[in-house]
Amino acid sequence: MAMDHKLSTTSLIPLLLTTFMLMISFFNSISPTEARHLLQTTPKLPDLPTLPEPELPTLPDVELQPLPEIPKPELPNLPELPELPELPHLPELTHVPKLPTLSSSAHSTANP
Repeated sequence: MAMDHKLSTTSLIPLLLTTFMLMISFFNSISPTEARHLLQTTPKLPDLPTLPEPELPTLPDVELQPLPEIPKPELPNLPELPELPELPHLPELTHVPKLPTLSSSAHSTANP
């Protein structure tokens, strides 16, 4: 009994992508023998020459001179502000009542 299977585009694309990725992974790698050959046949680069220490330029002697004084700007004349009114006397709170807390038993009975 021959079964007629049709490959749809949606099932064919993942198959092609997987095959392509496998092919790239095999062709993009080199064998240990090939790597050894490349290491043996690649010419060695000569060592970089050491550069001489650069000479620092000699700077002329400069006498230190004091900085010129900058005059301070005058502050603008601001009008005097009126005095603030006295705030009403509030009684001091010596005892702050705490909010009631739920005990674990009360909580468990409220939400079974």
